[in-house]
This record gives sequence, C-alpha cells and structure tokens, in this order.
Amino acid sequence: MKIDSKQALVAFFVLYVLLFLTFYPKYYLDNDESQYLRAASLFLHGKLWLESDELGYLFVSNGARYFSMYPPGQSLLLLPAIIFGIHASFMVGLLLHAFGFFLFYRIVKQLGLNPLSSIIYLFFPVFVYFNQRIYSDYPLAVLLFAGFYYLKFSKHYWLSPLFFGLSFLVRPAGLAFFLPLLVLEFFSNKKRAILSGAMLAPFFILYLAFNYYVTGSLFFGGYSYFQQEGGLFISLSDLPEFLLLNIVLTTIYLTVLYPAMLPGFIANAIKRDKSTLLSVLAYLVFTLFWLVSTWVLLPRFSIFSCYRYLLPVIPLMLIDYAAWLENAAKRFIKLDILYIISGILLLFCSGAIMAINNGNSGGTSIWSTTCTQQPMRAP
Repeated sequence: MKIDSKQALVAFFVLYVLLFLTFYPKYYLDNDESQYLRAASLFLHGKLWLESDELGYLFVSNGARYFSMYPPGQSLLLLPAIIFGIHASFMVGLLLHAFGFFLFYRIVKQLGLNPLSSIIYLFFPVFVYFNQRIYSDYPLAVLLFAGFYYLKFSKHYWLSPLFFGLSFLVRPAGLAFFLPLLVLEFFSNKKRAILSGAMLAPFFILYLAFNYYVTGSLFFGGYSYFQQEGGLFISLSDLPEFLLLNIVLTTIYLTVLYPAMLPGFIANAIKRDKSTLLSVLAYLVFTLFWLVSTWVLLPRFSIFSCYRYLLPVIPLMLIDYAAWLENAAKRFIKLDILYIISGILLLFCSGAIMAINNGNSGGTSIWSTTCTQQPMRAP
C-alpha cells in the first residue's frame, strides 16, 4: 500500500502542533529572552529606550539612557504577538517553524526527493527546543532559509533580499551566511545579484540609523555596551586550544544527533551545489571564531548550547543530508517506511523535549487557565 505523503505530513504536523500546545511554555527562562520581550513592549508603547535605571533593569546603558543590547529585528517579529500579552509571544516560534517546514517541503519536492523527508526538518530535536524559546537563533535560521529558498528555488527571487535583510536586523551575523551566496550569484546572474544587493541597502541603512538614534553611534549597537563581569573566562594564549576544542565538539554534534549528518551533507553538497557548501562553511568558521573571541568563548559541552549558534545553517545541511540519506538507505528499506518509523520515534522525542521545556518554564498546558509565573514587569 502506497503512503500518501501529503496526508502523512499533515498528520505529523497536526500532532506536532498538539504537542506544542499541550506543553506550551508559559514564561521566558533567561535575560536574553527578557530583553527581546521588553524591547518589543517598548516598541509597542512607541519607545526605544528608558531613562530610569529602575525600569531599565538588565538593559545596557550609554550613560544617558537604558536600552536592549540586541538588534531590533527579533523584537519586531515579537511585536504583533505581544499585543495579546507575553504568553502569545511563544506562538511566533511555532509559526516560524511551520513556515520553515513548508519551505523544506517545497525544496525537497523540487529536488525530486521523497516529500516525507520533510519529517527530518519538522522533528529536528534542536528546532523543537528552540522554537519554544524566544532566542533570536531560530528566527534567524528560518529567515535565512527563506532567503535561500527564494534565491535558489523560486521565480520570485526579489523576495530573497527581503528575508536576508530581515535576518540582518535580527542578527547582523547573518551576513556571514548570505554574503557568499550573493557573491557567487553575481558570477552566474549579475542582474539578480545586483538587484538583491540594492534591495538589501535599506535594511543596512535602517540598522545604522537605529544604532545612531538609540546609542548615538552608527556602528556600535547595544551589545557594544554590554560588560561581562569578571572579563574574559580564559587568557588570550588559550584561544587556539579552545577554538580547536570547539571545532571538535561541533563536528561531533553535527555528526551524531542525526547519524552522519555532517559527512552526508558535505558529500552531497559537493555534487549538487557548491555555493551551499561554501555558505555553510563560511558561517561555521565565522561562528567558531566568534565563540572564542567574545565572552561566549568556553567550549559548548551542552548539545543544545552548541547547536544554538549553529541553527542558521542546519536547514541547508538537512536538505543535502536528506538526499544523501535516501541514496544510502534505499537499498535496505523502503523510504516511506523509513520516514514513517523515524517520524513516530522523533514525535516521542519531541514530546519529551517539550515536556522538559515546559517544566523549566514553570508552565502548564495552554489548555489550562492558570499560570505559575508572575507577569513580566512593564517598561
């Protein structure tokens, strides 16, 4: 009996949504999430900073005002949801995950792969964890993935710089991902590359204008005013050693969470699209050097902590991993059966991850009318 891939994917997605709602997070867990939410609340009230140090708690300061240390993009994404309250903001992650899932499905269909391979995106354990959080890492990943899709797989390529531009506002590090793609695009389609670059300019100007208006400096955003107590965790002489350790840990994590994901991606990307490989490697190199040149420079032994900084390139890696996996597995098992069994196992894994997230946030089901946490202080 042939499995209807669309019906199976819809069923898995509905089950995922039910799990998300059952283990709906009720509160943010750390200062990063708090800053995004409080900045969104400021935007909602027509403000970009605060003058009072009492209300500006945990914000950074330039001596005259208090403001979030992060770029405005993530808070702008949260803005429509926060109108309905802090708890509605967690729905943004679910909506972005649905969008990324849809894009992945469109890409594997165009590449002639089994549509059921979209399951490996839907239930990727680190996506499950982070789309229930308010960090900027997963929104950055989805926006970059959308830009990649419209640049490479859609006739509406003019949408690509819009998503790349939004990703830049969420986290300027996204530039390390999409710049190699646009440079290579210039050699194959100069008109498209030049148009994309021109459409990106307003986002760069907006970012600089925001910095200047809030902090008084064009090139130094809020993060430049962040001071980590105690200074560096390690001495500069130890940086090469810790860089090497981070490379080893990253390689291990990218290989074991999904079996042979990193070598599978590399093997298939070399044959299919070297620009994808270059973009992923450029971002990985940038990230690893960034990790050891800022206060976030200790090795990331936690798999979720390590993957947090790698999320922007995972969707691209999963595309070529899916192609490699199909070639490797089709000789031993029917692909439909492989993906259905994998989907069921990953569904249980997702439920466990969400339950842990839910417990950490002190939440209950969204079906419940109670909340165990106090509301966020108003700005």
